[in-house]
Amino acid sequence: MKAITRVFLMVAVTVININCGTLYLYSAYSPQLAQRLGYTTRNASNIATAGQQGVLFSAPLVGLIIDKYGYTPAMILGSIMSFSAYFLLKIQFDHETSSVWRSSMYLCSVGIGSTFVNSATLKCSMSIFPNMKGLASSLPLAMYGASATFFSLVGATFFPGDTSAFLGFIAWAGLVISSLCVPIVCYYDFSLMKGKDKKLEEQDDEDEVNDQLLSPRFSSHDIELSHFQSDIVASPRHSRPISPFEVEMNHPSNTPKWTLPSKLVKSPEMEIRQLVRRPEFWMLFAVLGFLAGLGQMYIYSCGYMVKALTGGSEDILSVADFSNGVDKFPLRVEKYLQTQQQLQVSVISISSTLGRLSSGVVGDLTIKKFKIQRTWFLFVPAIILFATQIMGLIVSSLKGLLAISMLLGFGYGFTYSTYPAIVCDLYGLKNFSMNWGVFMLSAMLPNMLLNHLFGSVYDKHIKPLNVEYLKGRIDDKTMLELVEFLKKKPMKVCDDKVDCYREAFDWTTVISFVIIQLVVYINIRGKKMGGLIKVGGRLGGNSRDSSSVDGEGET
Repeated sequence: MKAITRVFLMVAVTVININCGTLYLYSAYSPQLAQRLGYTTRNASNIATAGQQGVLFSAPLVGLIIDKYGYTPAMILGSIMSFSAYFLLKIQFDHETSSVWRSSMYLCSVGIGSTFVNSATLKCSMSIFPNMKGLASSLPLAMYGASATFFSLVGATFFPGDTSAFLGFIAWAGLVISSLCVPIVCYYDFSLMKGKDKKLEEQDDEDEVNDQLLSPRFSSHDIELSHFQSDIVASPRHSRPISPFEVEMNHPSNTPKWTLPSKLVKSPEMEIRQLVRRPEFWMLFAVLGFLAGLGQMYIYSCGYMVKALTGGSEDILSVADFSNGVDKFPLRVEKYLQTQQQLQVSVISISSTLGRLSSGVVGDLTIKKFKIQRTWFLFVPAIILFATQIMGLIVSSLKGLLAISMLLGFGYGFTYSTYPAIVCDLYGLKNFSMNWGVFMLSAMLPNMLLNHLFGSVYDKHIKPLNVEYLKGRIDDKTMLELVEFLKKKPMKVCDDKVDCYREAFDWTTVISFVIIQLVVYINIRGKKMGGLIKVGGRLGGNSRDSSSVDGEGET
């Protein structure tokens, strides 16, 4: 493949990921959605969980579809699902149809659609640049992280306080971006299919030649040579998968690749059933699950944290303006809160993008220079997330919350850019989508439990808006109108500031500390075994397993 074609294709698979991160926008409009449809905080948290469960449950099946049928079906189906889900969610919001299961189904569809597109582009990017997996995967993942920044900034600029228009923009903008990028990836996918068909024809020709070699027409010398070559492949030394380094050792670098047996040149692929028996798999599985769960709890709940810190009765009524009528009062409040929520989402998104990019670039360079295993990089998100949980216990201002959002976004992005490269090192590229999908299941239980925890804690502190703060500040007539209005459309707030959610962070601080201990154990164990993931692709202490994909030929 020509260099310009690689770059053009890489741009396409990177840009389309701006559609995949829209699930993290939920915290920017979830309080408004809950207010309009009459949902509790726990209902809103359950809807967020449904979206993430859509990502997690679908990941293995989506991966299997991509590995078997290519990128095209996944890209088209994912784009249609995401557009339809946001369009239907807008309709539900406009008609004030209160249905938790329906909202959950729409967010779940967004999650599944995002998984289809992201998984396809992730594998595609690593197939374009197989020798720079970390950097190649970090680009689409970085755009995934930047998605929330793009949409939230546009929303804050053009649709402040207008949740309906904001949801409509997400739907139609996603459709336009998909229409531009999907055809490019599909064209590449078709070219790969043609290449595979050509290889199959060449293999048939090779099999015919081999049959002729074994026929009586050939001399005994030819038969002995053929027997010698098969002995090389079938000998005890080669009865296991061969790593690319062993190919270099046994065959000088000046030997053309076409003179080597094909079984030696081809990079081995590790099957998942071999790795699930290893304790390292389950430890890495648990670390990813809880790191992702902690990050997602904050991302989906920071809108409520903003509301707790700046949306109490006194805060809301201090910005109230009844000059245009009592019925316009909620719109001004929602505009004020949504602006603050979108700012937090933007900061998380930007820092997540930086985390994803830095993980890919720094990871590849450090590993090549210092020959260390990639699992050492897990200390970065583990320590950062531990620090953010402690900050969540004590921060009581929006400026402090911005600092938490910045750090947590970086750690979360770093996690999701490091892990695909680790999985690729462990399993290889051939079945990467399926294997990565299995790893994504790790966040299912932590995500569900932590979001439920936050919602339950927050709901215990919810109270009706206290209008006593307005006594003496507005006339009696306006006060009576406001009371009557709030009876028809009640507004619930939390007046306890950081105490609204502090109990949830008590638990997550303990969890994040345990994660650090687990990362320490993983790397110490890997060091004792000679490297959990050795550079070059061999699993720690077991020379019979290899998972390097560096030998994958470039298209």
